[in-house]
Amino acid sequence: MKPTVRFLCLILSVLCLFSLVSCAKQPDPETDPGSVDTPDPAPAPEPVAPKPTTNPLSGAETDEKNALSRPVSFMIDNELNYNGSLSVVGWGNAELVYETNIEANGSGTRIMAVFTPNALRNAGKVGSVRSARPYFMTLSKMLDAFYVHEGESNPDEAVPSTRGSANDYARGLLNSGYLDNYYLQLEGKISYKDPSLKSAICTVEVPQIAEADGVLRYLSDTYHRTSYQNDAQKTAFCFGENTLENGLSGESVKITFAPWNGYYTKSDFVYDADSGLYVRGQYLFGNMNRRVLPVDRETGKLLTYQNVFVLVTHQYAFDKDGHSPDDDYHIKIDLAGANGTGYYFTHGKYVKITWRSGSDSEPIRFYTESGEELIVNPGKTYVNLIHEKSESKLEIA
Repeated sequence: MKPTVRFLCLILSVLCLFSLVSCAKQPDPETDPGSVDTPDPAPAPEPVAPKPTTNPLSGAETDEKNALSRPVSFMIDNELNYNGSLSVVGWGNAELVYETNIEANGSGTRIMAVFTPNALRNAGKVGSVRSARPYFMTLSKMLDAFYVHEGESNPDEAVPSTRGSANDYARGLLNSGYLDNYYLQLEGKISYKDPSLKSAICTVEVPQIAEADGVLRYLSDTYHRTSYQNDAQKTAFCFGENTLENGLSGESVKITFAPWNGYYTKSDFVYDADSGLYVRGQYLFGNMNRRVLPVDRETGKLLTYQNVFVLVTHQYAFDKDGHSPDDDYHIKIDLAGANGTGYYFTHGKYVKITWRSGSDSEPIRFYTESGEELIVNPGKTYVNLIHEKSESKLEIA
């Protein structure tokens, strides 16, 4: 026999031997339980807790659905009642509030209150809701928020020879589909008129109060996209802890908004050391030395904020009032693609800042004077946009 054949036979013999061993009788687990390793039972799966996420408007922790759902903004009246109180219905619950001039002929300011869905549900009602203006629409679009209003600015109100283009007015932007909105007056199903809130200035209009649940239901039924369009809009500020160690004393700031004429709005924010928040006050039309503290009618609480911004902006009138042709009327405010300076107040201190806006598809960004992104404390925020001529009237104590 050749060596190669012998080698193959040897290999086959070894394989057969291993086969016999493997076929030998194995221990019976029932008669010999100790001979078999029994694996421990798999642990029951732990319940998965909701992923903690950040409220895009306040920086506080919230549930994931609320954090990813588009906010809702409301145009709010700021014309004072004769009885001396600002009408606050529910919007004291808004996480983010903007205020600025409304017109150049003596119509004071208007407010835009922005809510996450959870905050809006907690508010219950919001009002009084008033008409749209282009610059507020831009601020809402920057946050990818739904925009709720009652009426809009339009060229019919201006002297024909001075009228701007269609998109200089809210009506033109609304007709172009500029942003997702809800016109309360056209629907008339989820709002009601409250004569007790009648304006001191515009006595022919009765304020509209919106039902929060109805607004949310309408928006979800009408618009297919209820989550954010891009990541940049998922946070209004760069949130974090900021004690303003090198800040100046800023325990109060008094703001005068309009430079145009005798009728203007003046408000202030005074720091309350016990709560660590700023309380918003307002001075009455007709008696600018009389200060009132507005209270939310739904909660009975004052208007309080962790953060207060004053942004210096370029504002200018561009047409004339058709009722009083000698008066300037509608205004523009440079926002998208603009930049400027401002002030940031928190913890009873303030620092000077700069702000910059790349487009209307992302929020305004804020920076320190040295150019670093500004860290904003978590909490509710009030942003005042003043005319550049009004900066010299700021009173900071």
